[in-house]
Amino acid sequence: MRMTRDITCKRFTDNTVQVSLVDCFGSHKAMFMDISAEEFNAGLKAWDGHWLIQEALPGLTMGEREFLMSGTTPEEWEELFGDSGSSYRQHRGANSE
Repeated sequence: MRMTRDITCKRFTDNTVQVSLVDCFGSHKAMFMDISAEEFNAGLKAWDGHWLIQEALPGLTMGEREFLMSGTTPEEWEELFGDSGSSYRQHRGANSE
């Protein structure tokens, strides 16, 4: 379930984008992600088309996908949940759930 809005992607390098969004509290946040702008935009469109986010954007970490869904950064997640969030920050791909 998405609790964010106004998700935008700005190309930083060929394989890195800066993703900006507004979280459920109205705060503007941004995060860099290792993905091409084309792949990100195609995945975002698939997610908007009711795909599961891990299927639409399998190359992102769980933390990056959580950021898109809730606006919670990996650092905020770790602050909230402690060491239990350490793997959350590192794993990439749909099989890391």
